Amino acid sequence: MEKAQVQYLLEQFRRKALSDAEWKELLALVQQPENEELHEIISQLMAETAAGEDMPSSLGDKTSLLHKILMVDKTLPVKNQSLKRTVNLRRLYWAAAAILIILFCGNYIYSLFKLPTSKIKTSSPAMVVIKPGKQGALLTLGNGSIVNLDSVSNGVVAVQQGKKIVMDHGQLVYDHNASSQDEMAYNMISTPNGRQFSLILPDGSKVWLDAASSIRYPTAFTSKERIVEITGQAYFEIIENSQLPFIVEIRPAGKVSVLGTAFNINAYSSTIRTSLVNGKVKVSDAENASVILTPGEQAMMQAGGRPFVVKADINGVTAWRRGMFNFENTNLPDLLNDVARWYDIEVVFAGDVLPIKFGGQVSRETSLPELLEILKLYGVRYQLSGRKLTILPAL
Repeated sequence: MEKAQVQYLLEQFRRKALSDAEWKELLALVQQPENEELHEIISQLMAETAAGEDMPSSLGDKTSLLHKILMVDKTLPVKNQSLKRTVNLRRLYWAAAAILIILFCGNYIYSLFKLPTSKIKTSSPAMVVIKPGKQGALLTLGNGSIVNLDSVSNGVVAVQQGKKIVMDHGQLVYDHNASSQDEMAYNMISTPNGRQFSLILPDGSKVWLDAASSIRYPTAFTSKERIVEITGQAYFEIIENSQLPFIVEIRPAGKVSVLGTAFNINAYSSTIRTSLVNGKVKVSDAENASVILTPGEQAMMQAGGRPFVVKADINGVTAWRRGMFNFENTNLPDLLNDVARWYDIEVVFAGDVLPIKFGGQVSRETSLPELLEILKLYGVRYQLSGRKLTILPAL
């Protein structure tokens, strides 16, 4: 490839004047992992363009944005309709950053990989600021009253049967000193889209809820079993008590029985996934067919089907607990389901779904515009109107 052609494409890109064919050509160039000739040409252009000029702060912002998603030590399989290939993210990151250097060192301030305006005819609705999710939840007490926990300060939140429910630095804590004489009552914590929350149950066990999830539990464990019920996704660290088994019900699919252990349950879809971090659990279906998990294993189960065991990616499964999205080996619909829950938006597909597999982990503190800008690198086209994200057909 000639240097003049690369320079021409970059100039057209800067001017927002790329034709459909030129846009596809430029996108294909930055996704060529082993094109040493291209790297050499871009390096020469970088040297010629940036010589003697200061790098504007905008460049640092953009390359930082790129780094959030293009995990440089990962590889990303990209499936095309006619071929299958692997894009090395280190090379993709380098090529995209190189283009930014060429553009920004010339003091041109343009959006990263923005499609020409002639390609998509849209209205210009008022910009809606969409922030990442945060800590917060709704507490439903035994009498049916609801407490919004989004902005509750430290202190007593409620009192039930003489037992205090306390907010302690963003975590809800129940009185551990329950007796068998305590009257039974049930509470529920629910997290809407854009919220996550944690609590300490009456037995001292800890629970973390992801967005669009819930847990129903007694205010005192006074029977022979500690039984809770969840929807969505939850991570548990259970206090060991061999005389009082801990059981998580996921209706209608089945249940998870534990003694003392740490595990994650993802019940967002019809396939329930229970992943064991440490300890030992038994996963049972509605007919009591069961499997035993050891650390690093995952039980998969659907309503009406028996559970089976596969190897778990514990680092990926628990990424949300560390404030990260896990996009490793994730397709576009599943990725956008996570995005929709966390940013509290609606996602609509206006055409065929691109057969892309993503990779890496991304901070949940990343803004939605930053996340969407990066998706453009993979050929994802979209229109954001208010809180509705429409994924457009591929070019």
